[in-house]
Amino acid sequence: MKKKTTLLLVAGLLSFGLLNACGSDNGEVTTDSGNVAQTTDGGGNVAHGTSAWGYNLSGVNGPTGLAFGGGTGQTDFSPITFTIYEEDIRSIITEENFQGQVSRQVTADTGVTIQTNFGVGDVSQQITLMIADQSFPDFVFSRSNVQRFLEAGAFIDMAPLIEQYGPNIRALYGDSFDAHFDEQGRIFFLGQNFVRRAPLDPENAFRLQLSALEALGYPEVRTLEQFSDVIRQYKALNPTINGQPTIGLTLTTGDGWRWFITLGNPAGAATGIANDGQYFVDPYTLETTWRFLLPEHREYFRWLNGLFDEGLLDPDAFTQTHDEYLSKISSGRVIGLIDADWHIDSAVDILIGSGHPYRAYGAFPVTISRDILHPGYRREAFLPSNGVGITINNQDPVRAIQFLDYLARREIQVMSNWGFEGIHWEIRDGQRRLTAQEQQRLDEDPHNHTVYTGRGMLSYPWPNYGTGGVCADGFHILPFGEDLIIANYPEAARQALDAYGVAMWRDLFPMEADLPAAQRFSPWGAAWHIADTVDPASELGQIQIRANDLTAEFLMRSVMAPPQEFDAIWDEYIRQLHNINIDRAGELMTELVRQRAAWYRP
Repeated sequence: MKKKTTLLLVAGLLSFGLLNACGSDNGEVTTDSGNVAQTTDGGGNVAHGTSAWGYNLSGVNGPTGLAFGGGTGQTDFSPITFTIYEEDIRSIITEENFQGQVSRQVTADTGVTIQTNFGVGDVSQQITLMIADQSFPDFVFSRSNVQRFLEAGAFIDMAPLIEQYGPNIRALYGDSFDAHFDEQGRIFFLGQNFVRRAPLDPENAFRLQLSALEALGYPEVRTLEQFSDVIRQYKALNPTINGQPTIGLTLTTGDGWRWFITLGNPAGAATGIANDGQYFVDPYTLETTWRFLLPEHREYFRWLNGLFDEGLLDPDAFTQTHDEYLSKISSGRVIGLIDADWHIDSAVDILIGSGHPYRAYGAFPVTISRDILHPGYRREAFLPSNGVGITINNQDPVRAIQFLDYLARREIQVMSNWGFEGIHWEIRDGQRRLTAQEQQRLDEDPHNHTVYTGRGMLSYPWPNYGTGGVCADGFHILPFGEDLIIANYPEAARQALDAYGVAMWRDLFPMEADLPAAQRFSPWGAAWHIADTVDPASELGQIQIRANDLTAEFLMRSVMAPPQEFDAIWDEYIRQLHNINIDRAGELMTELVRQRAAWYRP
């Protein structure tokens, strides 16, 4: 049945034109459809500008193609394959994935195909070999190792190319574009983080099953104690779920970095500290310290220790794999989570898709006491600390920058994220929405659906507007607007939100204006971006590595210890941090934070 549906979709693609969905070369937003007939080059091959699906963004038949870069022009549309190394270890995109519907349109428009290679295993060692051999691909996206690529001279200066061929790049970054320049006026990479960030549903939150909230009459969940009370009461009422033992709260701490997300970072949010990674930045003085030195953190982990001792925290929380963690969530027997939405989406999708929407989760602004506000909606300056750069091995940097400028066009941003009007999306109830058929396919098989359509493949880590980017008509460039979030809530979530008197989970959280004035905005961006780019071999880099190792070890030890031993273990942790000169790390990070804050231009 699925195969038949897929064939019908492909057949239907040939009869539609693509709406110029969000802009034109002069930056104005239009809604003119391109009336396109499929043309060939005389040899039976589809001509440039018209994909196998019959679309032509320019509305011009034949080889003239798009007017790139707001009129700066591209004359070479011959086939070319660019390679990119992505430092992130991900698996959704493979070499074959660029055959998705959107990807084929990109190739038809530009002649460009992208081959992606991801970080595998020991990424640091992989990059060391790449630098030693100077075996760089055409593009590199690096996060924590970007400084190593810069010091190795891996990137070309893109500033002159952007000046000539990149008006859409400049428009995408807007007032933040100048932050890309170094002290010599060079640009080595285009940043990927938070170009325009909208206050949508919370990314990081304390989460409780909708079934538990309903059973307990939708109680207030504002403090750690209220959060644990829901878990305690619902677990007592339901010792098993679907024939398996109920789990109160579980974590994922394997795969190297995951402990940051479910174990380390939540302590910051719960104590009112915005997400600066492992650091606390005093918003008044910009003095920066290792945040686990703060006494409030001790109390947060004392709370977790109590949950572990009571049997409410999964005893496997510190030994299970991430796949085992997701499997437990998708089984429906985990009451509470403390996690980022993107970290658990696949498991929650399984719950909803398998007919158990009440086992999905609500999100709450939990802190250690009512007088502390959850800081999740602090606004951060866009300061590019990592991103995509063109390497010295790229044989056609002009085509490369023209490709980046093509991706930055608003209508291409819409296409790459939404797909094609009439096939993937439509205007319904005054908003751009996925078609019912498209939403059903996405719900049933999100991974293969993404591969087949290619939607979202060219968002992260390529330059993108972000969740706050909109067209002049108010439609969102990315499929993440408030109305879309609300429309996609399962009925169980809407019932819970109605009970709490709000429209979105976001509405339970303090917004930027609710925070103390000094905490509403960080001109340094986020300190974890800065820490990610520190050379591991530097003094600061070495202290950070050792401090992270100590922190992971002692946080787990402190949580699993008998309660009477908790303080002794925490005291030993603090002592060992000082032994590795953690105060020196704070001094060095203070300098970097103040430098970044000085770069910001409002």
